[in-house]
Amino acid sequence: MVVGIAALSLVASACGDGSGETETPPIQSPPAAPTSTPVASGIPAAPPMPTPSAAELAGPGKIAFWSTRDGNAEIYAMNSDGSNVTRLTFHNAIDTVPDWSPDGSKVLFASNRVDNFEIYVMDADGSNVKRLTVDPALDTLPDWSPDGTKIAFVSARDGIPQIYVMDADGSNVTRLTDNFEENFAPGWSPDGTRIVFTS
Repeated sequence: MVVGIAALSLVASACGDGSGETETPPIQSPPAAPTSTPVASGIPAAPPMPTPSAAELAGPGKIAFWSTRDGNAEIYAMNSDGSNVTRLTFHNAIDTVPDWSPDGSKVLFASNRVDNFEIYVMDADGSNVKRLTVDPALDTLPDWSPDGTKIAFVSARDGIPQIYVMDADGSNVTRLTDNFEENFAPGWSPDGTRIVFTS
């Protein structure tokens, strides 16, 4: 269980990728891409998730987003004014739902590059990609805690998508929700004591 989390707040409406819990002012969204991307037979389709309009603003004024502009879902970064678009991932699988670390040095994302969706982290320039979750079920929609020490995410490892939390290195995975409904889109409160999610 996450130290300092007092309770979980349930919200009735979708909250995108969970970035609303930060203190970053609203930013203009890049052009929306299709909400689903055709994939080759045998590769599982992406679960319900935000479109690139749910971009993430990093501390240094960079926006991370995913796009199919090059024919496949990949992670990109750009300046807050839309300039200097840079592709960060280069893989034939689906790379999606990026989330900046609080200090702007790393980016979380979900990918099905091992057939099922797992959570990965990379440096802000796209290097040093590391897989954080290892489970045959769905792991997706990661969200950094405000202090950068924890990651909330969605996993179906116990049969139904539920909210989990783990350390930033992928250790100490803890299940937070336990019900018979699907739970998605976790997002930390600014002080790190609560997590909102959709169900």
